[in-house]
Amino acid sequence: MDLGGGGGGGGAVFLLSVSGQLSSGSFPNGADDIYCKICFVAGPDWAVTAGQEEAITQIARRPMDARKTIVWNFPFDVTFRSTCPFGWPQIVVSAYSVSKVHFLALRIRTGRSEESVHF
Repeated sequence: MDLGGGGGGGGAVFLLSVSGQLSSGSFPNGADDIYCKICFVAGPDWAVTAGQEEAITQIARRPMDARKTIVWNFPFDVTFRSTCPFGWPQIVVSAYSVSKVHFLALRIRTGRSEESVHF
């Protein structure tokens, strides 16, 4: 597949489409009013062709029930273009509250992925 791009030989390119949802999180330390930042990082040969490379969720409050699950239901959708798989895109999720900051780096996998991380 050659999408052009000018300048010389015009190598073969491939596209990677990533879509998903940051649905919810549990913070047992009592953190409240939390929002998340989603950021995709990739090697130098990768370029975003559609969607957003970074996004910020709404601020969500921990409910008063026993589960203490904070719900964002925040969708994301991004398409990358590259000529080489080196530097495969990764998603970085940062959670922010008034008193603490939590960072989490996840590898993009095919299919459904659910991660549970304890800070």
